[in-house]
Amino acid sequence: MVRDLLDVLLAVAVGGMFVSAVTRLRRGQARPRLCAGCGRAVARVYATCPGCGRTV
Repeated sequence: MVRDLLDVLLAVAVGGMFVSAVTRLRRGQARPRLCAGCGRAVARVYATCPGCGRTV
């Protein structure tokens, strides 16, 4: 029973984070980092775009 409760709480937490992120994207409060060369979204971890290889 405790395990089931933890599973439900984890699902609610992840769902809440997802809804929050989507809401912020729709309002324009969060913007993805885009490559200037190809326009694809690029993670902040990479120094170069994985799509075109250009330095971000």
